[in-house]
Amino acid sequence: MNRYKYILIIIILLLPLQLNALGRISASIPEMGEIVKVYDIGEGSFEVKVRTDIKGNVPYGLFNGPMSFKVKKGVFYLLDSLNRRIHITKNDKSMVIEYDKNILASDFTILKTSFALTSVKTAKIHIIDIKGKTLSSFGESGNEDGQFIQMDFIGHDTLENILVLDYGNKGRISRFSKDHKFSGYERKGASLFSDNDNIRYVTEFHRDTGFFVVYKCGMDGTLRDPLYKFPQDGRGSIDVIGADLDNNIYIKVFNPPLMSIYKISPQGKLIKTFEAHNDPGMDFNRYFTLDEITGEVYSIFYREKKIHISRLK
Repeated sequence: MNRYKYILIIIILLLPLQLNALGRISASIPEMGEIVKVYDIGEGSFEVKVRTDIKGNVPYGLFNGPMSFKVKKGVFYLLDSLNRRIHITKNDKSMVIEYDKNILASDFTILKTSFALTSVKTAKIHIIDIKGKTLSSFGESGNEDGQFIQMDFIGHDTLENILVLDYGNKGRISRFSKDHKFSGYERKGASLFSDNDNIRYVTEFHRDTGFFVVYKCGMDGTLRDPLYKFPQDGRGSIDVIGADLDNNIYIKVFNPPLMSIYKISPQGKLIKTFEAHNDPGMDFNRYFTLDEITGEVYSIFYREKKIHISRLK
């Protein structure tokens, strides 16, 4: 555990230098969506500052260790790991949640009245309220049920079961009930969210046919009939990034050199294609998220020491 912990801490500390280089790589790439937010990335500063020399209502702030990003009902949430803060922004209004300094979070998920954070430093899941107060913590280091080695991502289903992906434990997904009791494992590769019917989604590559197939999946891990198929030559990847209130799902498809987001109906019909960008050099540098309430898709990427958040068209 200590080895993984120190490796992750070193990666986070080097993040500003990595982002600087990534900014130079992507400086000439044209925008493929509407820029709705731009944040400055702070280097070596553990203070959040607000730029007052910018005209208009686009908020700017300094960050140190931006790790995860969510949008819900038009509200933007950005996890600033090294500062132990969650920045919340809507239009020209913003606030900062400061939480326990012992929590070194790599990801978070938004529950109904609280946040759940993974912490590589404590090997626990921490539940905090809107004021940053720790309400509860659970988990420990190890490979037994309810234990973690290297937590990477966290999500939840419609019943507020918390789902945790642990690469250190062979990529298993642990499930914890609403009262934070370990309740089993999800199917490997299943999504860390569910639709309104509490259905998960699994993607599999069928080498014999050359198709990526998206399946619906029950909480017990049983696959349903295929929902949609994408032709691939084995070099690409697909990822289900979310489901909206109508149970439409949104799938990120990277088929080099093209990347797109597909909106698929519950019956497996293609509804819409969002064009992301067409530069494979940025694919490891851009992340996508869905506002499940509005059905809008956003990308977040780093360019010239700034965090750009775009609404895809």
